[in-house]
Amino acid sequence: MKVGKDVTRPELLGGPKPEYTPEARQARVVGNVIMMAMIDREGCVRQARVLKGQPFGLGEAAAAAVRRWTFRPATYQNRPVAVDYVLTVTFQPDENPEPADRRGAASSSGSR
Repeated sequence: MKVGKDVTRPELLGGPKPEYTPEARQARVVGNVIMMAMIDREGCVRQARVLKGQPFGLGEAAAAAVRRWTFRPATYQNRPVAVDYVLTVTFQPDENPEPADRRGAASSSGSR
């Protein structure tokens, strides 16, 4: 199922911040990693893959973190449902990376 029309988006509850790799920090890589995650009815990430990565292992770092995140599940007709969901994780070298979804900037598949 995809987020859109009658399907609410999942809401991030918690999980680890992605690790900024030493190579990426040294190269001062800035950018977004776009992920596709399958979030089940319990709010657990069952699959996560990188759609658009960044160099120096940031895509892998984002995927490793996203797999450990938990969500309030998406709903359809007030019932929890599994969804495919697009997430954006932003990396900036001067600070710890913060998932865009925590700032309300993540987009969902099927709704744009």
